Parts: sequence; structure tokens; C-alpha cells
Amino acid sequence: MNLILKIKFFIIVSLLFTCSISFSQDIRIEQQNCTSTQFNLNATLRNKILSKALVKEAIKIIPYGLDQQKIDTLSQLFEDSSLKYVLSYKEHEQRNQNSTSLILNVKLDIGALKNTLINLGLYFNSKDVTVCLKTENFEEPDINFLNSLLRLSGISVDNNSIEPKLYIKKIKDTLYTGTFTYQDHYWAATKKSLGELWETLWSNYFNLPEIKNKFFSKIILSAGPWVTLTGVKGFNKTLQGKKQFLEGVKLISLTFSQGIFGKWEIVTIKPNAVTTFLNNYLGARGMEFNIQVLPPQ
Repeated sequence: MNLILKIKFFIIVSLLFTCSISFSQDIRIEQQNCTSTQFNLNATLRNKILSKALVKEAIKIIPYGLDQQKIDTLSQLFEDSSLKYVLSYKEHEQRNQNSTSLILNVKLDIGALKNTLINLGLYFNSKDVTVCLKTENFEEPDINFLNSLLRLSGISVDNNSIEPKLYIKKIKDTLYTGTFTYQDHYWAATKKSLGELWETLWSNYFNLPEIKNKFFSKIILSAGPWVTLTGVKGFNKTLQGKKQFLEGVKLISLTFSQGIFGKWEIVTIKPNAVTTFLNNYLGARGMEFNIQVLPPQ
């Protein structure tokens, strides 16, 4: 392949496969005995209703079941910040004989929602994370909510543990500050709510590559032949759309030999679901493929 053809090939592949894909999802929520006026003028009520859509979608994203206590804690967290996940919503009233129900169609930012579930550690269902925890100026409601957050994130307290260490101080009812230390890392933050501070501090830990690698498997997929690059692009887009069990998809290489063969690196917390999908999808189309599963490190 001469230089000009190589450049053209690079441009085509870049245009087809390097664009990031964002995901949104429409969720329908019905709130009884509620009007559009009440929804739009009462911020507390609006956040509570929107949080229902967030919880409904979070349950789909999380790769295991949630008990009611975790659902309640997650809902409480979302009520404080529901709008940051909402791209848009449409509303209309449905009148019955003696009541009015509000119907909402909410478009959610799935990427932002999934990131929060990862930040909290909830997505991983971790059971072996312990923390040395100290608090200051906490009252009984703070202690109760903190215990709910610990359970939500799957974290246990061991004050004899060397690391990680978490310190949280309540400055006033609407202001919390804290620090988090782990190995050579040190993070500090101040937020208006305990839930927001909790997510901010733990997000630094759960997004460390060495921590995420404990939970995510990698799958190396080689597959083909496709007749055109458009066909490869379509399959790549299909993979990207499987947000319910894929964390990331990267096209590693393309090979042209009696058709087009691609090689992908797939990151997932549910390797069995991915391999089942690939076997069904590619097998039904009579394609050649090889799947290599690399377990969490």
C-alpha cells in the first residue's frame, strides 16, 4: 500500500470509528394526583419525581439486583441532583374522574448516570473494600445516612485499617468537607450535601485503573469478513450501543483479506453476557470469529 492509499485509509477509518457515542434513554413516569403546575413550581416535588426515572434506569444498568434499602438510598441521592442527569422531558396531564395524573417522558444522560454508579462503587458490587473512617460534628441523621451510604457502596468500616482513610466533617447543615487518602493519593472536597461529598471522594478511588481492573474483564474479539467498511461500522455501532453490559469498546485493527476483518477490545463487567451476545449475533450471520476473555487483574 503506497503512502497516498495509507493516508486515505487512515482518514476513512478515523471518520468511521473514532467518534465518541453518547447515549440517552427515554423513561416514562406516571405520578398520580399531580398536575403540571405543581411539578414545575415545586422543585422538591420535581426532583422526587425525576429521581424515579433515574432509579428505574439505574436498576437496568447495574449488573445485579438491588434490595429495597439500596434503592431507597439511591433515590435519596438522586433527589438532591436529579437535573444533572436529565437531558429533557415532556409532560402532559391525564385526567380521570376525580384526579389528575402527570405523565412524564424523560430523556436521561445514560453516560452520566453510569459514571455516578461507578463513582459510588455501586456498579461493582464490591464486598471486600474497607475504610478507616472518622467523622466530626455528625448528628444522628448524618450517622444514619452515612451508614446507608456505606451499605450502598459495599464498604465496611475498619478503623484499624491502614488505608484507605476517609475523614468527613460537618461544617453546617448544608456544608460538608472531607479528605480521602490511599497510597500516594490525597483528595479533598467540600460539598453542600453528605451524599455529594461521598460520591466525589469515592469517585477518585473507584476510577483508579488498578481498582477498576479488579472488576472489569477484557474481551479480545476477531471477526469477519465484512464486504464493506460500512458493514464494519454498523457492527461497531451495535457494540457501542450495548451499554447494559459493556463498559467500553475499541477497534484495534482492520485487515483486508478476502473481505474485511476487525479486531476489538471490549471492557465489561459481564463477560458471559457479552460472549453470549457475540456468539448469537455473529453466529447467526455465518461469520468467522474468535473470542478471548481476559479475567479481571
